[in-house]
Amino acid sequence: MQRPRHQKLTRSRTNRVLAGVFGGFATYFGISATWLRIAYLVLTALSGLVPGIMIYVMTAIIMPPAPSSNGALDNFFWGNRGTEATKKSRRELQDVEEEDVKRGADK
Repeated sequence: MQRPRHQKLTRSRTNRVLAGVFGGFATYFGISATWLRIAYLVLTALSGLVPGIMIYVMTAIIMPPAPSSNGALDNFFWGNRGTEATKKSRRELQDVEEEDVKRGADK
């Protein structure tokens, strides 16, 4: 299993349940994210919940997001679901003056 030299360990943008940590590890090592998640849950249950949760949160903070992700805090856990539709439906106004706004409110 050879991985390209330029590949970096990043949080996955597509294969994610929470922050995309296991999706990133799965992509990096070329294995199934499902098996990583199952192993993590078993080890977390055996070691107590707090250490496992702390390790996951620290890893999610340390691992950079995938290059196509903007990494904003509002997209940290759930990705940028719905932002494409928001960008398409949003209009940008240019050269609007106060009289134009008042005229539109009178209608």
